[in-house]
Amino acid sequence: MKIHEYQAKELFKKYNIPIPDGGVAFNPDEAKKVAENLGQFPVVVKAQIHADEFGYPSNRASRKKGQESVG
Repeated sequence: MKIHEYQAKELFKKYNIPIPDGGVAFNPDEAKKVAENLGQFPVVVKAQIHADEFGYPSNRASRKKGQESVG
């Protein structure tokens, strides 16, 4: 089974397993709203993809790793 971190967190919440606050955004405007709702800065933005055992996208369309530093 392949699920993203945000999907796993939803399952954890359902069974009352503690998780850190966060949110899901699909564009910069949504990311800004999530950050504002958290109310604390700085915040971390993290891209999530399905990756193979080497950390590359599972569809191999891109050879870049799934997480990169920004700013």
